[in-house]
Amino acid sequence: MGNKISTEEWLRMKGMEMTNLHRKMKLLHSKQTQWAILRYTYAYPKFMNIFRTVPKYYLKEFIQYVDEAAMDMVAYVLDYPLNAEQMIQVQLPFNHGGMGIMTIKKTTLKPLKLLAGNR
Repeated sequence: MGNKISTEEWLRMKGMEMTNLHRKMKLLHSKQTQWAILRYTYAYPKFMNIFRTVPKYYLKEFIQYVDEAAMDMVAYVLDYPLNAEQMIQVQLPFNHGGMGIMTIKKTTLKPLKLLAGNR
C-alpha cells in the first residue's frame, strides 16, 4: 500500500475495475447469468481480499461504495428501481424471503474493522 497518495490511487483503480465489471455484466444477454455472477461472485467474494488491505480510514467509505454499486447492479438485473425497504429485502437470505445478495456492510463490517484496527 504505502503512502496515502498511492493508497488513494490504488482504491481508484479498484473502483475502475468494478465499473468495468458492471459494464461487462451489462453486455451479457442473459439475466440469469448476470444474476448468478452478482449472487455468487460479486460483492462479498470479489472484494473481501481488498477489504483486508484497505487502511481503516478508508474502510467505511469503500465498503459503502461497493455495497451501493452492488445494489445498483441488482436494480439493473431486475430492471426495476429499488427503494430502501426493497434493498433490505434483497439482502435477506432465501429462507427469510430475500434474494441472498451479500453486502459487505451487513456481513463483515465488525471483523473488518478489527482487522483494519490492527495496523
